Amino acid sequence: MSSEVGVVSGSCVICPVSNELRVLLTLHLVHLVLQLEGIHKNLRVWESSSNKITCTMSLSVHKQYGNTTVERLRFAYEWKIENFKLLPQEHGEFISSPTFHPREKDNMKWRLRLYPRGSGKENVGYTSLFLFLDCQDAAKMKIKVHCNLSIVRSTSVNATFSFEQQFEDELLSWGCPRMIERSKLVDTPDPCSITINCNVEIPRGVITKSVASVSFDLQKGQLNENFSQLIKDSRFVPFYDVTIIAERRKFRAHKLVLATRSTVFAAMFEHSKIGEHRKNEVKIEDMDEATVEGMLEFIYADSVKDLKMMARKLLQASDKYDLPRLKAMCEKAI
Repeated sequence: MSSEVGVVSGSCVICPVSNELRVLLTLHLVHLVLQLEGIHKNLRVWESSSNKITCTMSLSVHKQYGNTTVERLRFAYEWKIENFKLLPQEHGEFISSPTFHPREKDNMKWRLRLYPRGSGKENVGYTSLFLFLDCQDAAKMKIKVHCNLSIVRSTSVNATFSFEQQFEDELLSWGCPRMIERSKLVDTPDPCSITINCNVEIPRGVITKSVASVSFDLQKGQLNENFSQLIKDSRFVPFYDVTIIAERRKFRAHKLVLATRSTVFAAMFEHSKIGEHRKNEVKIEDMDEATVEGMLEFIYADSVKDLKMMARKLLQASDKYDLPRLKAMCEKAI
């Protein structure tokens, strides 16, 4: 029988405590500490002896996600103008493109307005370009626009202009009054042709939603499980680079994995004089296919499903291919 020392009302009292009571008191204290620290607990097993208690805990994490995106309407328009140099408009006069819209049967219609000699006296000598909202209810609309305008002559971009603007009320047009100096477009003996590109993005709304949450056990690793799929899953066929042949069966595998786990395989793949290396094949003639399969299962998953039944044969394989952990497992199983 053991003794415990406690303090009661300032005096020292000797209380005999049995081993069974010691176990119960310790477990109660463990539960109390876990509750205070707010740790998720799941006590799976405990072993008790005269001086020892062993507890295994699973720490679970429940992670949640959210995602926010801006829904947008995107469209592009190309307007080709031939013989630009011969356009008769004076400064302050413009030509309009045909109407265009984001989608068929869409009430939101747009035009481009080009002022070949500038949109006003202060812009004489320049070519001006504007995006214009052209529909019956335009004044009632409120549209935020992200736009990029460019003028291309031949195959090179001569001018580009980007803006972000809200079209509403009387503000139905926006662009660049000094898009490019007119001389840079007409400094050619031919009448010249230009192409105007307009790319528009219009935000339509913000969408926020929850993404599927994920729960996982911090204590349960998935490396072995994932590695075991490398040799079983047909998706990984393109990544195989060596074939293990035993009896009439062929096992596809990865040199890197085999060499990492076995010094014998590492030496085999390292020396180019060995025939197996050149052919990317390894023939194992002194082991049956079931033993080879079990050895590969251990190499990839660090475990063997039918270890007790195969322990003696796998023990020989562990000696031949320098797999000390497999050897220890087989010796224990035997």
